[in-house]
Amino acid sequence: MPYSLLLSWPFVTIAHDVPRGWLYVDWQGPQTRDTVARGTAQVQYFLRATGCCKLLNDNTNVEGTWSLENTSWVIGELLPGLHAAGLRYMAWVYAAASDSWRSTEMTLALAAAQPTVMAFHDVPAAYAWLVAAGGDGAPGAPAVPAVP
Repeated sequence: MPYSLLLSWPFVTIAHDVPRGWLYVDWQGPQTRDTVARGTAQVQYFLRATGCCKLLNDNTNVEGTWSLENTSWVIGELLPGLHAAGLRYMAWVYAAASDSWRSTEMTLALAAAQPTVMAFHDVPAAYAWLVAAGGDGAPGAPAVPAVP
């Protein structure tokens, strides 16, 4: 995947997949509310700067689990902030920790309809979904043929 590196911090790397027109975010190591807030602020900046409306949110390199205490913050601030920055589709790849998917699923079940977020166990499945997401002429989205 041809990426243009936008940011590399010890806990997050953000790249622009230029041909697909989306951002790739690779979270690394243990995450706290502070690291996620700082990283997300950069994601919002780059969504606006690039005009991207899609995001591959890769958590496979995250260590530990995300606290359910942060659920209200994610659904009340984080996701709406990303949507306001132009995000329409997010492919969320679970952390490798065996039970991390549970807190993610509980959070996403309570989230608003926008942006559209789908969760996956691996990057290839997330990538395939993101390629097909939208169909509205957004960068990287194939046009969906009209059905007569």
